[in-house]
Amino acid sequence: MVTPPDHRPDLKQFMVDLMCSGDGDIPLYLRVASGNESDQAIFAQLMAEFREQWQCEALFVADAAL
Repeated sequence: MVTPPDHRPDLKQFMVDLMCSGDGDIPLYLRVASGNESDQAIFAQLMAEFREQWQCEALFVADAAL
């Protein structure tokens, strides 16, 4: 477990992975993950899971961690 910045081990960290429509209005994919997970290690897997579920062509926009 990662200790939050305020050094309170009783507060667990988590991440929310969210993919939405181009206009940002419609959430298409949501996943809650451990705060220990690395963005860089999981991005490609998330995109593959999304494409498998939706079976569509999509344009992905991401930050530098990709």
